[in-house]
Amino acid sequence: MTKLTLSVTEETRDRAKELAAREGTSVSSMFSRFVQAMDQTQPSRNDIPIGPLTRRLSGLLKLPEGRTWEEVLDEAIMERHGPGK
Repeated sequence: MTKLTLSVTEETRDRAKELAAREGTSVSSMFSRFVQAMDQTQPSRNDIPIGPLTRRLSGLLKLPEGRTWEEVLDEAIMERHGPGK
């Protein structure tokens, strides 16, 4: 494994640490999963291990008919963050 230094605001650093702690993982592991999820050359997002929070929430929502979870997730991200932000 190799070391990587990222430059972020203190707020982002603190938020990343909070999210990782809540998920029971490290910031490094969380970042690695994020990169893997964003890599469109990967065969499937299903290969990425899910965290404890996701596992607990699985099955709580019903997908709209004819829509995949990837489409619903992408739409929610776009609504919250907008394009190019």
